[in-house]
Order: sequence, then structure tokens, then C-alpha cells
Amino acid sequence: PHQMVVNGHKLILAMASPVFEAMFYGGMAERNDLIPILDVQPDAFKALLEYIYTDNINISSFDKACELCYGAKKYMLPHLVKECTRYLWSDLYPRNACRAYEFARLFEETVLMDKCIQVLLDFMITISSQP
Repeated sequence: PHQMVVNGHKLILAMASPVFEAMFYGGMAERNDLIPILDVQPDAFKALLEYIYTDNINISSFDKACELCYGAKKYMLPHLVKECTRYLWSDLYPRNACRAYEFARLFEETVLMDKCIQVLLDFMITISSQP
């Protein structure tokens, strides 16, 4: 797996996310300065921190949007989830609609699921109407 050290301020992270708050200040709070984050890709986690610190996000690909949305869901950052979902909507084509549907189903994003189905149905209608 990819490993990288990413710096952050516990107080700022805790103010942004109830998950970080519990992680740093709850009953089972982490006492170490280095805390391994094993299930979020390093680049996605860096983008998540950038969003927390700057309120800006730069999503450049479908894959990055999926990885970042996973982190945003995990750390309970609903506005970031919304931004990722908005990007997925804008980058939704028949070639990635099945994958987007799987992702939307996993994270219970019903509106995105419906949009994926519509994209696929429209594609099927287009194909079936061609000679």
C-alpha cells in the first residue's frame, strides 16, 4: 500500500469532522502523534485535508472523485460528499455509469443511482434505434 505522512492540526480536523473529534478527543482518543489512515488513498486524504483547511476542492477525475467521496463519507463531511457527487454527475457517461452505479449503491446515493440508470437506459435506446 501507498504510505505518506500528512500533517494536520487535531483541533481543526476535529472542528470539521465528528469522526476526527472522536478520534482525537473522545473516550478512545488516539495518543500518538502519527495516526495511520489505512483505508483512504493518500492523495484522496490530502485532498480531503485541503478541503477542510481551504474549503476548496479540485477534483480532476472520476477515480479521484470516488476515492475522495469515500473519505468524505467516512469522516462525515456532507458538503464534500455533495461536491464529489456533483462531479460524478458531470462526468457520467455510458462507459462509467455501471461503476458509478455500484459506487452510488454502496454509499446509498439514490439520486446518483437514478441518474446512472437513466444514462444507461438512454444509451440502450440510442443503440437499439440504430440500424
